[in-house]
Amino acid sequence: MAVIGWARGGPGNITELRKRGHTANQRKKKDTQGFGEESREPSTGDNIREFLLSLRYFRIFIALWNVFMMFCMIVLFGS
Repeated sequence: MAVIGWARGGPGNITELRKRGHTANQRKKKDTQGFGEESREPSTGDNIREFLLSLRYFRIFIALWNVFMMFCMIVLFGS
């Protein structure tokens, strides 16, 4: 009998629990959104993205350096 009460929408109605959870999540999101007043630490994903971006720039620098060195070798040691 208790199962039927739960299925009909008793105190443990799943949709009601979802609605409560949804509004609680909305409140949390609204509380955390602001104009940058809170300083949060970068997450692991942010750190990885930043590292890969710096690695990309480093690889571009190395490629340009290699081209410059090849040009210097041709100019200085070419016959």
